Amino acid sequence: MADSARGWERRWHFRPEKRPTGTIPCGGRDITRTLEVPLSEAMQTSSTPSQPSVAPLVTHSRKREWGRALLLWRREEKRAYQFEDGNMRVFAERFCDFFQPAVQPDPVLRQKLRERAIADGHVGTGKPGTGASKPAGPVPTVADQISVFTVLFEDGFQGDAWADACRSREKGKALKRHVDPALKRAQTELDQDALRGLIEAGTPQLVIERVVDLVGSTSLVTKTQLAAFKELEADEALATAFVDFLHGVGGHARGPLDRLRMALAKHELKNVPWTVLTAARAFLAPDNHVYVRPTAFRAQAKLVAPNFKLPSVPTPDAYSRCLEMAIGIRNELSKAGLHPRDLFDVAEFMRVTLSRSQHDELLGAMTERLRGSDKPIH
Repeated sequence: MADSARGWERRWHFRPEKRPTGTIPCGGRDITRTLEVPLSEAMQTSSTPSQPSVAPLVTHSRKREWGRALLLWRREEKRAYQFEDGNMRVFAERFCDFFQPAVQPDPVLRQKLRERAIADGHVGTGKPGTGASKPAGPVPTVADQISVFTVLFEDGFQGDAWADACRSREKGKALKRHVDPALKRAQTELDQDALRGLIEAGTPQLVIERVVDLVGSTSLVTKTQLAAFKELEADEALATAFVDFLHGVGGHARGPLDRLRMALAKHELKNVPWTVLTAARAFLAPDNHVYVRPTAFRAQAKLVAPNFKLPSVPTPDAYSRCLEMAIGIRNELSKAGLHPRDLFDVAEFMRVTLSRSQHDELLGAMTERLRGSDKPIH
C-alpha cells in the first residue's frame, strides 16, 4: 500500500492550491459520401498531428441531424469536421460559432469518427508513439472525487456548507469567495446593450473597468492577473472585442476569443490569463460556460484526459476541451445524485477535491474502490 501511495504521488503530484487574495446558416459543404462509459475512459483518447488532442466532440446548433463531429484539422481560417452522419465538412472560421461541445463525451464515437476520416483519406494515421500514454498504476477517478466531496459536504451542492464555502451567505456580508453576488451583478453591469452604450458614448475604457471591477470582487483571479487589464488604455476596437467575446458575437472570419486576443495583443497584452476572461464569460452564462482555473483543470486532466495539455493562454480549442471536460463531470455528478447548480459548482468541485489538502483522502477513496474490485492496488 505504501509503495502504491508513493507511486501515485510521483505520477499525480498536484501543485498547492493558492486561493487568490486580493452563428450560421449551415456553412459546411459535404465532401464525402454518406455512411455509456465512465468519464475517465471517455476523455482518454489518442491524438495525432492531424487530430489536435484538445479537440472536443461538437454538434452544429443549426444542423442537429448531422450528429456529433470531431475536428480533423484547422488551417487557412477553415476547419474540417468528421460528422456522425458519415460526411466530412469544411467550414470557414466565421461559421464556427455555431458549434457547441457535445453534452456527453463518447470515446467509442470519437474513435469511429477518426477511423472513418482515416479510411476516407482526410487525415493520416499519425506517427508511431503518438497514442495516449497509459499510467503505470491505478489513478483516482471522478467517482473517487465524489467520495471525497460527499465527506466534506454531506448535503452536497444544495447544502449550507457548500454555499458558505463558495456561493453566498444568508446573513452577513458576502466574502470574495462567494460568486453569487457577482453572478447577479453581471446581468446588469455586463449587459450587452449597456456595454455598447458606453462605447457609443465615447467611454470604451469603462467597459474594461466594469469587467475588472466585477471579476476583481471575487477570489477567482489574483491581483497580478488583474493588474495587466487595469493598465490597458482601451479604444473602441478593444472594447468592442471584449463585448463580442462576453456575449459570443460571431459572424467574423475569426471567433470572439481569437478576436479579443488579437485586440489585446495590439495593446501589448499577449500573456492573457485564463482566469479573467473565463470568469467574466461564465458570469453571464454559468450553465453553458466554465471558469477555468488552470491548476485545477490541469490536475483534473491528469485523471480523465492525460493527453490534454492546457496551454498557458486561452485558445478556442483548448477552452472547448475544458468545457467538454466540465460538462462530462457535471453528468457524472448528476448520475451520482448530486446536482451542481451550474458550471461554477463543477469548477469548484475540481479545485476542492484535487487540492493538496485532500490528497490523502483521494488516495484513500481510490484504495477503497480498488479493494472492492479485482484490480490490484499496487
